[in-house]
Amino acid sequence: MKKIKRILIFLSLVLLLVPMGAVQAQDYRFSLNIYEVETYLEADGTLTLYYYMEFQNDPGGHAIDYVDLGLPTTQYKLSNITAEINGNKMPEVNDSAYVQGAELALGKYAIKPGETGVVTAWVYGVEGVLSEYDREDRTDYANFLFTPNFFGAQYDRSKNTQYRMTIILPPAVGADEGVWYQPKTWPGSSEPEATLTTDGRVNYSWYTTNADVHSQYTFGAAPSRDRSVLKSGNCSTCRPAFLLKARASSAV
Repeated sequence: MKKIKRILIFLSLVLLLVPMGAVQAQDYRFSLNIYEVETYLEADGTLTLYYYMEFQNDPGGHAIDYVDLGLPTTQYKLSNITAEINGNKMPEVNDSAYVQGAELALGKYAIKPGETGVVTAWVYGVEGVLSEYDREDRTDYANFLFTPNFFGAQYDRSKNTQYRMTIILPPAVGADEGVWYQPKTWPGSSEPEATLTTDGRVNYSWYTTNADVHSQYTFGAAPSRDRSVLKSGNCSTCRPAFLLKARASSAV
């Protein structure tokens, strides 16, 4: 019976069908004060993901005891997932029976009604996240489109979440280089903050305090094939073993 009570998170690269019927518990009610997602495109074509989720559980809601973390492809390993709840190691990380991805079992650290809790997760080495570039303005590019996790509106009551979504380009991309897409359905500014990480990687970051965590927002970038060699198989529809560099422009 322990798997009846859980929270579903949904993640996709473009569009993900949301299996709302998988949620059987009708008494989850929560909001998220802070929601941060970081996506790292690595030189070998894999993806590293980071999630920071500050939950505010409703005083009348069920304890938040499970979080199902949907992943964009089936090409991941549970051993490459690490998670914490309020700074404590997640008691269990298992395959989810409800979504394509992992089950985070909070155990004795379940977020009680009326309380706040922070869930963080790192996911390393996700493969197959790039697709063939489908526009005529450039050649030898690959698409990276990403929709962060979102919850069912019947559970998430967020209205003014401090929401940040960041795409970090591969190493060796210059400070003035990069291609980004205008986000879809995003309530904040369509133009990202373009900065460098502490290790010199170009990143695009979108931020707003006017978001929720039950709407679907889609972000993207388009790396080209002329620097770091990507391993075969890490692009779901691209030719294998291509090179990666981003060009200085924004794609609409």
